[in-house]
Amino acid sequence: MDKTCKLWDALSGECIATLRGHDDEVLDVVFDSTGQYIATASADKTGRVYDALSQLCIATLTG
Repeated sequence: MDKTCKLWDALSGECIATLRGHDDEVLDVVFDSTGQYIATASADKTGRVYDALSQLCIATLTG
């Protein structure tokens, strides 16, 4: 695993974004109900919240 979360265009099959920041494989991904945020969970025992538009990590949860 490459420790990233990739976003794909469902129509073209093109990778449109790669979310980075985890130190181990990404295990789960979810969009919030508005589509504004993306949350990821990793084997590195962190969760990250990304702004879907800018693709920047806006929060890191540890524990």
